[in-house]
Order: sequence, then C-alpha cells, then structure tokens
Amino acid sequence: MTMTMTIENNTDRTLPEDFTALNLSGQFVLNQTLSDADPFGSILAHQGIDDPELPRAIAAGILYFNHYINEDGSERIWVQQDIEGYPRSSKSEERILDWMERARVDPVVGPVVSRIRRVKTHHLNPAFLRSGWTPQTLKYGVLHYEMRSETPRGWSLVETWGIESLDPTHRDERRFCRHLEFTANLDGGKKKTIERHLVYNYLGVV
Repeated sequence: MTMTMTIENNTDRTLPEDFTALNLSGQFVLNQTLSDADPFGSILAHQGIDDPELPRAIAAGILYFNHYINEDGSERIWVQQDIEGYPRSSKSEERILDWMERARVDPVVGPVVSRIRRVKTHHLNPAFLRSGWTPQTLKYGVLHYEMRSETPRGWSLVETWGIESLDPTHRDERRFCRHLEFTANLDGGKKKTIERHLVYNYLGVV
C-alpha cells in the first residue's frame, strides 16, 4: 500500500480539534524536546543494532498512520515508518486490531512476532502504559501493541498509543504519544527494562 501524503501548515504541531482516539490517521514526527532523552539508542543497542546514526535517523523520520474500519468490520491501522537516510530500512505494514499473533521480518531488527488491539487502560500493567491519556482516550481505549524477537537475543516491546494533553489547562495542547516498555534478556537470566515516553508533532493528513 502506498500512501498519498499531504503536509499541511500546522505551526503549533498539536492535534486538530476533530482528531480523536478512534482515528489516528495522520503524519507525525518525534518532538525530541518533549520526548524522553535517548528515545531509541539504548533500545537499538539491546536489539543488537550497532549503528550510531540509526537512532537519530529514526527520530527524524516521519511516521504515517492510515487508521480505518475494513469492509469486514475489523479495525485496522496501516503504519509506515520512514527512516531518514535509510530507504531500505523504511517499513510499512497493515496491523489488524484482533490480538492475533503474526510473524514477519522487520527490516531493522529481523524476525519478530507481533499483535495489536484496542483496550481499556485498566487492563494494562505497569502503570506507565496506562497513565497520562486524555479522558477521550480512556473512554475509547488505547492501541496496545506487543512485539517480541524471534532471534537468539530475546527481547520484547510493549507499546500503548493514544492522545495526551501535556498542558491540561490548554485544550489545544493535545498530542499523539507512544509509551514504550522494552525488555531485554541479559546473561545469567537477568532482564533489562527501558521505558520511553514519546511525544509527536502532527504534520497533517495522509
């Protein structure tokens, strides 16, 4: 699927008033000031990616969503991640929100199994995954995405996607956000957990 991309003039980079958690379609780029420091570097290192330029390229790339209800009634989201300067690593896929596991080969991290659904936040742990969302997002549920590696390294990633109001006193300050919890398997049976809060600028419609 090829997306038609139209970037609109949006000086404040916040979400338009009619943007809701029921339809996340749009173009986004990471706001590196509002997001946690080192959004991708440590995670990529634990995934076995030895490329010092790749974290910057991912952070600078544009994320495209086409979120829709299919003819069969299933909720789906087409995700395209352009990685600046790495055209062969740019990736796109259709994700069906049915919580069924699907295997694929990710162009950056290799063989993975993933699944996605819409879910109310009280079903989620830890609290980091369910906190900070707008009342509307809590009403409709977040998009809950899980991915695990099928390589000997053995890592897993859990994400929640939705809308946050970073300044609750200003209704116009709504932004699309992702909460990431990454877990790496270390030697000796130990585990390393990394949490990241990612905040995005809205660039326009898809």
